[in-house]
Amino acid sequence: GDYLLEREDPRGEFIQLLHPDDRLRPRRIEAMLGALLGSDAEWGFARVAPIDRSGQPCARAADARAAAVVALQDGIMMAPTPGLSMLRGNPAISGGNLMFRKRLWKTLGGFRDYRYTRDWEFCLRAALACEPVLVSEPLYEYRVHAGNTISEADSGMRDERGRMLASFVEYANSRPAWANPFAPTLGNWGDGMLAVLGATDLLRHVPRAALERALSTGSRHGASA
Repeated sequence: GDYLLEREDPRGEFIQLLHPDDRLRPRRIEAMLGALLGSDAEWGFARVAPIDRSGQPCARAADARAAAVVALQDGIMMAPTPGLSMLRGNPAISGGNLMFRKRLWKTLGGFRDYRYTRDWEFCLRAALACEPVLVSEPLYEYRVHAGNTISEADSGMRDERGRMLASFVEYANSRPAWANPFAPTLGNWGDGMLAVLGATDLLRHVPRAALERALSTGSRHGASA
């Protein structure tokens, strides 16, 4: 559903979103604020605890959607930086799992007009500004059901994912540097970024000219996935 802050100017320094299907655990606000203030980060998210329709813990072994959520979050450990891992998918899982400074929201201009991937696209653009802080404690309860966009595999979602990623890659590589020195760009990571994309079906969405440039110039960080 729509987030209220898209229609009003929120007060306060930090913004916590919440999807109507999900729940914040009691320590959520305290722990997230502590992590953001302690690291001087602009944004972050926590581990997710999948729950079923009735609000009960969802066993990963018994539910493929819950397993997909856990695997997507585990994937953040398989890349050199959290920002680079976001090229595989959205490890925050839901926009409701995000907490960020209001100035970041205003700088980025909020969410773009996507149906399935707007949270993911927002995280990618946020990673150009700074790396997120990840709280390892499961503080966000994500309700898994047949309507989750994370589980949708229709052509509409695949097409939007491709369009979104192609647009982001073009945008991210439209300038020589971003505020985040580890931003997920070809200039920073070169073949390391291509390796992350190549582990999925997303490499085909990288513009050909950008692909050839990355292969010819290498990467500033010399990282590999």
